[in-house]
Amino acid sequence: MSGPTRPARHRLLAHPSIADDLAALAAFGPEVVAVLRVVLDDLAHGRVTGKALGVRNVSGDLTGLAA
Repeated sequence: MSGPTRPARHRLLAHPSIADDLAALAAFGPEVVAVLRVVLDDLAHGRVTGKALGVRNVSGDLTGLAA
């Protein structure tokens, strides 16, 4: 994580099986778990976004949302 610490923009709710997933990833080494923590932090702080969806013919106006 870089820069000043600010409150998360989003609240992440973990699935009940997250402990099993973390244990499985830990088998690949502590570096993998560290990367996962960075990715989750990026998601919570809104630093990771997808392509802007905009207006769609099928689903309507999705302006402000990303895939």
